[in-house]
Amino acid sequence: MLPAIMALSSEAAVSDSFFGRLMYKIDGWTQLGPVSFLITLGTGLLMVLVGKILIVWLSRILRRSLARAKKINDLMARFILQLVNIVGWIFLIVAFLQHMGLNMGPVLAGLGITGVILGFAFQETIGNLLSGVMIVINAPFRIGDYIEAGAFSGTVTDMDMICVILSTPDNKKITMSNKLVWSNPIVNYSNIERRRVELSVSVAYGTDLQVVRDVVWKMLNSYSE
Repeated sequence: MLPAIMALSSEAAVSDSFFGRLMYKIDGWTQLGPVSFLITLGTGLLMVLVGKILIVWLSRILRRSLARAKKINDLMARFILQLVNIVGWIFLIVAFLQHMGLNMGPVLAGLGITGVILGFAFQETIGNLLSGVMIVINAPFRIGDYIEAGAFSGTVTDMDMICVILSTPDNKKITMSNKLVWSNPIVNYSNIERRRVELSVSVAYGTDLQVVRDVVWKMLNSYSE
């Protein structure tokens, strides 16, 4: 009797799982008839289409509002828009599955345990995401700035929720994770319009220093700003 009880318990666990409910619902769809199923599917797809239009419309309004905000830089605006799109699509997918008859309550409740497991599996990715949030909030640089982070330096050409892309003067593309950028001192060479440049000039002993200064100043003044 023990194997039979264990088999029944296993079958009950499978039937209570999300995939068990999904298979049960698919079996129910086959019994609805093609017309009823197509109507349900059509209204669900129409809901997705309307939701997509609303997400695009909201993103455009939000982009214009962020562009007018003086305290929000380009990186923060891009990050907020990406976050709004991701959250919007998650709600839209959940609403579509709910419309198709799937009970998403237990699934959403189970996402807590799943989130803990995924948190351990994707520690590096989550670290990059959180580092990206810190970069966006503190705004140590903007797109187009020439920065130095750790052993790498270059012009910031792009940034997303995971990485920062630099372009070096010798036309090399460097992709750095947000965690690597944030964990190192960030030197922004473009933050201030003018900065001091140290120039060492070697001269022979006994050289008239005033003549050297005049020659150096003459060379520097020959370059236009």
